[in-house]
Amino acid sequence: SIDTANTISEDINIVSSKDARSQFNPLYNAFDNMYTAAKQAELSCDFDVWTDMQLDRAVATMLHRHFLHLFQVWRPADHPQLLDEILTPLRIYVKTHDVVADVEQLYPFESLLGQTLVPRLKQFVFTQWDPMSDSMTLLLDALPPVVVAMISDEIESVLRRFVNGINPRAIMAEYRRAMVGSSKPADTKSVPTPSSNLEPLRLDRVVLPWLPFIHDRGELTSDIRRKLCTTLSDWIPSKKSNPDIMMLVSPWLELLHGKELRKLSSKVIERLELMLRSESVFDTQGQPMWPFEVLIKWHTCLPFADWFSLIKGQVLPKFVAYLRQWLEDPNASYPEIADWYWQWRQQYPADIFEHTAVQTEFRKPLVYMAVATARRHQSN
Repeated sequence: SIDTANTISEDINIVSSKDARSQFNPLYNAFDNMYTAAKQAELSCDFDVWTDMQLDRAVATMLHRHFLHLFQVWRPADHPQLLDEILTPLRIYVKTHDVVADVEQLYPFESLLGQTLVPRLKQFVFTQWDPMSDSMTLLLDALPPVVVAMISDEIESVLRRFVNGINPRAIMAEYRRAMVGSSKPADTKSVPTPSSNLEPLRLDRVVLPWLPFIHDRGELTSDIRRKLCTTLSDWIPSKKSNPDIMMLVSPWLELLHGKELRKLSSKVIERLELMLRSESVFDTQGQPMWPFEVLIKWHTCLPFADWFSLIKGQVLPKFVAYLRQWLEDPNASYPEIADWYWQWRQQYPADIFEHTAVQTEFRKPLVYMAVATARRHQSN
């Protein structure tokens, strides 16, 4: 069976990728005969004939010349399904690692791909691959993890090049102009919807699908975080813009960690804090709700400690100050004040009250109301 496979291998001449699968069929049938014979031999032996005789190495050796020529003439963008067509049928005959392994520990088939396929993939990724296209998923899904790891640096380099080519300030300038245009009467609108101007900043759509294939993401995620922080620097929070900015930032608040998460979260906090300082007031006669509503929306995205620092530092002090001023009014209706307090409390997400720090802060207004009620009773 081995001699037959060698003879067939010598007779094969692969000239293009389009008919490669059909030209490999005779050789693959020979491999199947080898494998069947090895399994039959196991019935009279006490060892794994295929593995112990390293027949997977024989398979890789027979394929080497053909793969080397095939991948040199192959155009991945035109025929991305080639790898699935020619590699998937071989999986029964060869071993591959389920996780990334050291180069010294590669199986013969993995070494074969490293020598014949990886140089072509590196060239394609670095010179032709467009991250906006998903065609390369067909390539990567057909490869062992260790082979994917061999082109990980090239994938990261192209993604970094894509990210660093984005100009957030120019994009945000267009976005602000679109926001102004969207406030005009319908018959005078001549600009696209504001959110469409932010499409170039939807880095999650372009980058996230490729992150599982990148071994070291540190520099790439730093680049992304810097672009998002620049975007946030040009953001003036409003009820209309908040969903658009959350759309850009929230996927990365979930993915980032450590100092990158802290830097991105701090930039969001900085912008929301400026909004609360200038726009947030308490007034029963004309309460602007949108700053508070914007802040609440970020509750599920930001780290809780960061988010609650805004509540504690910018919202509750104004709330308590207004409450105390109202309580000092001799004509104030305490039941009305209590009702106002509870209505405001119900605006907050219920889950935040599981935190002791939150419970402590919200007990303070209750103490002020209890003291004012006791004083009124004493004076009466």
